[in-house]
Amino acid sequence: MTRSETLPPGRIEAFSDGVIAVAITLLVLGLTKVDQSILVR
Repeated sequence: MTRSETLPPGRIEAFSDGVIAVAITLLVLGLTKVDQSILVR
């Protein structure tokens, strides 16, 4: 593939969907459980 060739839109969309899926997964795995004693007063 040369620099003048471009990827089809479907491949670009699939790649960006994959990147977003990985980012969301990492964000969800980074969540921690909220201590309920802080919420109850």
